[in-house]
Amino acid sequence: MELYETLPIVPLRDVVVFPHMMMPFVIGRPSSTRALEHALVKDKRIFLAAQHDASIDDPSRTTSTRWGASPTSSRA
Repeated sequence: MELYETLPIVPLRDVVVFPHMMMPFVIGRPSSTRALEHALVKDKRIFLAAQHDASIDDPSRTTSTRWGASPTSSRA
C-alpha cells in the first residue's frame, strides 16, 4: 500500500540535502517563509527540494527536483 502525504515545500538554491544531514540554511523568499511557518504550526515536517536553476526567484514544481528530503526541524 502506498501512502501519500502533502507537505509544504521549500526549493533550495545551490544545495542538496540528504537524509540524516544536519545543516543550517536561510529562508528568504516569502513563499518559503510561509511554508516553514505552516510546518512549525503543524508537525514541523517540510519537504526540501533542490532547484534546477538557482537564478529563478519564483520556482515551481517544474523548476525543482521531484525528489528531496523531509527533515524535522530541531529548532525554529
